[in-house]
Amino acid sequence: MNLEMEPNRRILTIDDNEAIHEDFRKILGGNSLRTAALSDAKAALFGEESSAQEELQFELASALQGERALEMVTQSIRDGRPYAMAFVDVRMPPGWDGIETIGRLWKVDPNLLVVVCTAYSDYDWSDMVHELGCMHRWQILKKPFDNVEVRQLAASLTEKWDLSRRADLKLDQLQQMVEDRTRDIERVQQQLYAARKEQAVGTLAGGVAHEFNNLLQGIRGYTTFAMKGLDVEDVRYQDLSQVIQASDRAANLTQKLLEFTRQKPIQRTTLNLNDIITDLVHFLGAFLGAKFEIRTELNAIDDVHGDATALHDVLLNLCTNARDAMPTGGQITIKTEQIAIPAGDDRLAAEMVPGEYVLLSVSDTGCGVPAEIKGRIFDPFFTTKEVGQGTGLGLSMARGLVQQLGGMIEVDSDPDQGSTFRIYIPIVAEPRPARQAAEMDLPVYDGSPKPSNQDSTGSEARRTGRKESAARPRSDVQTVGKEQTCHAI
Repeated sequence: MNLEMEPNRRILTIDDNEAIHEDFRKILGGNSLRTAALSDAKAALFGEESSAQEELQFELASALQGERALEMVTQSIRDGRPYAMAFVDVRMPPGWDGIETIGRLWKVDPNLLVVVCTAYSDYDWSDMVHELGCMHRWQILKKPFDNVEVRQLAASLTEKWDLSRRADLKLDQLQQMVEDRTRDIERVQQQLYAARKEQAVGTLAGGVAHEFNNLLQGIRGYTTFAMKGLDVEDVRYQDLSQVIQASDRAANLTQKLLEFTRQKPIQRTTLNLNDIITDLVHFLGAFLGAKFEIRTELNAIDDVHGDATALHDVLLNLCTNARDAMPTGGQITIKTEQIAIPAGDDRLAAEMVPGEYVLLSVSDTGCGVPAEIKGRIFDPFFTTKEVGQGTGLGLSMARGLVQQLGGMIEVDSDPDQGSTFRIYIPIVAEPRPARQAAEMDLPVYDGSPKPSNQDSTGSEARRTGRKESAARPRSDVQTVGKEQTCHAI
């Protein structure tokens, strides 16, 4: 907000006597010109630079009646060039008198300062105070007026108008700063509340998972003992097999709960996200299905500190959610770029610091996320999938991992407009001495359809291997995989 605005020296004279307007023009218009000319002549005569102070230059306008003055003031507001002050005569027959004119002008421009020109023949002091109110916006100039008094009033009131506007602008600026700071505090409080809630849920989940896992071991062990000696065609054997399968699914859930508690610290290494994405795209074809097109836009980026396998799991989870949001197929775009986030930026979460970040985006053309649940999708155990279709821990675990890396994850989505998940990860100050491909565990795909009720967070069976990464920057489009049945997010 610019407080160094141009001074406003616009003055409106309202009087039914044209001779009065001429007097004001001589007093406020011609005197400053003569003074400047005299200063210039003196400088030329004596060979000196002019040292006279610059005279105030007023911009004068005239109105013979109050109705015309109201039109001029209204137009000045529309044009964004309001008058700073007005000299208003009290008697202006046959139209509005000066007091009524001032009241109407203030309805249009309440900041207009007024000098009431009067001989006290129509209104006495008490009447004017009653009609116009307190005197912070008006003063009296008694007729016949003195030239020096007119110039003094013009100079002081236009200066007062300027100071008042600067004060208003400064107040607006301070109010905006308070509002911005309040929003920042509220945002940080919400993030802190979410972190504490997640920590509390994680602690509870970890304790429950350990105890529940012990019970599952007993259930599975005694069930296995009961199956011994039974023929595989025996209905009892088949029933007990269902118990084994249910216990295995429960064990898988407890494992996810333990991972959610993040009791095991991540293994930080220096790596490049483009390498991880390149490796992931090699395997996504059969995993997602033929109805899905994978587009990558990998720009030149610096390295980050992170766990390659964990970041692979985050990407895989986001791609799985994108697949589930597009039951009839669609496009998934994975993009990387490097950005700078300055101090005060709204994107800075509580755990982030200003600086350079790698921005990883995963976009889809699916059904989008309804506004009423957008704020809950990162909550632990929140899911819109049917029972048995997911645990609701994938996005929560992804957010926890990214936060451990000093970054954040956010979503931009509207119904039927697709979704874009953005992950910000701080770059490494010192790059790696030599470029190496990312080393991670990748899921094994055996060619069989993937069960639709499996929650894909990268916990499938894995293989370990090193791939030669593609050179960066790169941008390619791939259509991959076999057809796959999809489910709602």
